[in-house]
Amino acid sequence: FDGDRIVVRKDRESGPAYAIGIQSLFLDMEEDGYSELSIGGAAAWGYGDRVAFGMSLRALVVSSDFDDVSASGYNLGLGVTYRTSSRERFALSAPHLLSRVFWKFDSTERLPASLVVGWARSFSPRITGAADIELREGEDSPYRVALGAEVWVFPDRVAARAGYRRLAGGLEDVSKPTFGAAVRLDRLRFDYALRLGPESLGDTHRIGLLVGF
Repeated sequence: FDGDRIVVRKDRESGPAYAIGIQSLFLDMEEDGYSELSIGGAAAWGYGDRVAFGMSLRALVVSSDFDDVSASGYNLGLGVTYRTSSRERFALSAPHLLSRVFWKFDSTERLPASLVVGWARSFSPRITGAADIELREGEDSPYRVALGAEVWVFPDRVAARAGYRRLAGGLEDVSKPTFGAAVRLDRLRFDYALRLGPESLGDTHRIGLLVGF
């Protein structure tokens, strides 16, 4: 009610949600290049005002300047979130539940199965903090530990992000800061992230586009 009137507003925080997105990864490897392109969609459903389930399905395309290093594939992920309050959420996800990557050099593999536990809290309408831990098959200790914060410099339009992550495993262990930004235009959101990587691979640039329905 607004005075003596009934006002109806659309609630985008509850009910089913659908999205399509494009994400691209570029690796800086001096004279040679490597890139990954991910195109897919996601859907989420809420149960009550605390629990939500979601799933995503993506097509993967890998290309590079190296001989026969290119591939295509797919990836299916599932997740669940639980809201403890209007400001705080916990999440559990299996981002690579079902996957296959078909390499040009006649090899087929799946992405390593992993389990991610996450937490996020809104400290104000403009500031959100988050942390997560990823457990990956074949690793005795957590594969990734990360924390960060997001600040909406211009509310609902432009956000700045910064964080710190530690990766254990792979070619080299990495403990370095991360940076990012987001721009939101109604149902469109553009994302950019810079991850400082190991000396052998260089830094990683991620560019994303999300369309909400």
